[in-house]
Amino acid sequence: MKSPGITRSWGIVVAVFLLFVGSRASTAQAPRSDTITQVVGAPRYPRGGLLTEILSIGSVDGADPYQFSRIRAVLSASNGTVWIIDDPMESGSIRQFDSAGRFLRRIGRQGGGPGEYRLPLGMAELKNGRVVVLDWEGRALIYKLDGTPDTTLVFRSRYQWAEQQPVVDTAGLIWLGITLAQPTTRPVSAVAYLRIRPNGTIVDTVVPPPVPPPQISDVPNMPFQPRVIRVLSPLGFFATSGSMAYAINFHQTAGSAPWRAGDRVERIQSNKPLVEMSAEEREDRRKFHEGVLGRSGAKTAVSNFPRTKPAFSSLRFDGDGRLWVFVNTPSERISPSRSGESAAARRWQQTQAADVFDRERRYLGRVTFPDVNFAGSRGDTVWGIAYSPDFVPSFKKYKLTWQQ
Repeated sequence: MKSPGITRSWGIVVAVFLLFVGSRASTAQAPRSDTITQVVGAPRYPRGGLLTEILSIGSVDGADPYQFSRIRAVLSASNGTVWIIDDPMESGSIRQFDSAGRFLRRIGRQGGGPGEYRLPLGMAELKNGRVVVLDWEGRALIYKLDGTPDTTLVFRSRYQWAEQQPVVDTAGLIWLGITLAQPTTRPVSAVAYLRIRPNGTIVDTVVPPPVPPPQISDVPNMPFQPRVIRVLSPLGFFATSGSMAYAINFHQTAGSAPWRAGDRVERIQSNKPLVEMSAEEREDRRKFHEGVLGRSGAKTAVSNFPRTKPAFSSLRFDGDGRLWVFVNTPSERISPSRSGESAAARRWQQTQAADVFDRERRYLGRVTFPDVNFAGSRGDTVWGIAYSPDFVPSFKKYKLTWQQ
């Protein structure tokens, strides 16, 4: 068993390496003549993917271990156990359940010692049968699958996590997103990834492909605003896109080396038109948004409400390296879900759906989701977080069946 209190003096090493890598990625990548563009065609499974619920954990009025306040992260481990980080009142705890949803134990506890945490943020399973958990205080905690503390990585430089979810690549390396303090005059990404081995040895620091800022409205919290998205694949490369166009860039690497400025780019794109909002939906959303702004004391006139929705809302890679593109779909009018709720507050809702691409960028098909937030997938299993009408969270697991 490794010592649970490993400390590495990495601050100076990382700082020097970041200056070197940052200088290589300090300019935006120009279009390349060898970019390969693939237009999305017919899906491999025309009827898409069907999700069938196979497990639910959480109850509004059940025993204490089954009641959740705010689920921050979930993990369906390879041994069938389910790990759930619940975050009541900015504290946090980790609970473990068996494959049938029965409560097993609480993992770790509040504190600053080995195996203890202040606020657990995200987690991922390692190739060696362990689970790594990020702590808000800039530490990485590693547990065995039975919940026993294995290693606590305490960094000499207290990192601010730019991403709460660690990524484990196919080589078994852990990618931790950290925030870089860069001068505002330098067009360098404010995010870098620290690559470490499970024993805490630093490998290097990778600055991801830069993304330009989106052109957004000056009206606060305007819905359906364009976004720029950058996600990391467990295969060790990045995907970037602007959400207003269904065009996703894959920043490929040479061999096992991490991405570097100048590496080739592959692209998939769809020529489907953007989803338009009806005049009635736009008017309802505009009135509701103006009401929210009026209560906050901000400007209330909203004249430039978007007519179309972005092509998609988010991109996610799953544990197998498949890409899930969460597309925007036409809205439908619904009734208020709770008594006393404004009719305009929840009059319109869109079905959550994702286009799924395999590791070779082949379009598998579209998966329509029940009312659940996607959290992860591996093989034929998908899991996520659902909410009751009173916003009480629960864990859901589904079997994914592709249909011809």
